Amino acid sequence: MLQVIADSIVDITQCDATTVHGLSILPLINLGSQSFPLDGVILKILKSKWNGNFLTPKVWTQGHRQRKALHAAGGNYSPDETAGLLLLTYEVMHAHCPHSSPSHVCRLTGKQRTSRDSFLLTGSHWIKDLAINELSNLSRIGLLCTELLLKTLTHMQDEPITVGNCIHTLCLLSSTAETGGKIRDLKGADKIIKLLPRQFPEKRGEATPPETLTLYNKNLCLTLRTLRHLTRPDLNYLHYPRLDTEVNLRRVFDTLQV
Repeated sequence: MLQVIADSIVDITQCDATTVHGLSILPLINLGSQSFPLDGVILKILKSKWNGNFLTPKVWTQGHRQRKALHAAGGNYSPDETAGLLLLTYEVMHAHCPHSSPSHVCRLTGKQRTSRDSFLLTGSHWIKDLAINELSNLSRIGLLCTELLLKTLTHMQDEPITVGNCIHTLCLLSSTAETGGKIRDLKGADKIIKLLPRQFPEKRGEATPPETLTLYNKNLCLTLRTLRHLTRPDLNYLHYPRLDTEVNLRRVFDTLQV
């Protein structure tokens, strides 16, 4: 019976509504050690849809929501599933993260922009969750996704939830020598510093709900923590601070005073 359910959900010929409904019931039928046919089924659904060019923001979002619910109920990620989800997330976000000139981005219709933003938002959720759930994933995330996270951070700077997911992951990455070095190599500190003014919507004269202000404040704390990681001295070379610390911290201070 479970095999029939798994096969029917993975069927890419199903319409979005059917796929979403199938995804929504997975947490209800998770049977622990007896659920073998359902192991990794969400990855199979999303990958099949993506490979067939049928993946929509709705299915992408529902897949993340239900896999998160399964994890909360005790359904841990296997190493193969983690690797597959990271690779799929990279492919989806890479395809939707703007790589062309600003003029090309401006030619996107409202619907195309909404779709792109949704794919990137959910992708940033996936990466952050996988980084938090198992810190051993940081090395693989750093190697595969650092540049992508910095690009997403830049292009989605007015979307505080996406920004928060990206900066949270970058904060974790910046805390280790290996993955922090990757951010430095990509001039990540400069890019993050340039985005600091976006953390103060009230200074731009925008009316912002209290809950959104709380999110901005959380993002600001994570941003400053990330910059602290990136600019602190290298323990192997204590007399040679990374990234010209004094200059960068002065830039941060000046930005905060604007």
